[in-house]
Amino acid sequence: KPLKGKRKMKIKEITCISDLYYVCGRWMTFAFFIIAFVTLPFALEMWPTVFSFLMCASIAFVGCAADYKDKFDYPIHYISASISAISSIIWVWNMDPTKMAFLYLIIAFFGIFDRKRWLLWCELPCFLMVYTVLILRYSF
Repeated sequence: KPLKGKRKMKIKEITCISDLYYVCGRWMTFAFFIIAFVTLPFALEMWPTVFSFLMCASIAFVGCAADYKDKFDYPIHYISASISAISSIIWVWNMDPTKMAFLYLIIAFFGIFDRKRWLLWCELPCFLMVYTVLILRYSF
């Protein structure tokens, strides 16, 4: 059993990105590895610092410890997700602070109205900001 006896969630029950594990199972781990290792070379090329590496590597650790409700996976998952969020905000701030801060505020604003999914509305901009910067820098 990929979910170790835990109940699968429905997509409308998701309150954070990590809940996707309880919808998709181990496919989430695979997806997070692909996201991390595809993003890493581009992020390092744009700003070769430890923040670029931490932003991507910690996403891989979040995927490894996807079952955040498990007592052994929780600390790894929580610390990795925090490092990834902080690193991505620092990375994006270095790339283009004004536009990305505005985008973050617009998306996080919806969290005020959605009390159940407020964490999801804080996590989404961290991913969206990074990929928006990468797409804008490499498409023009």
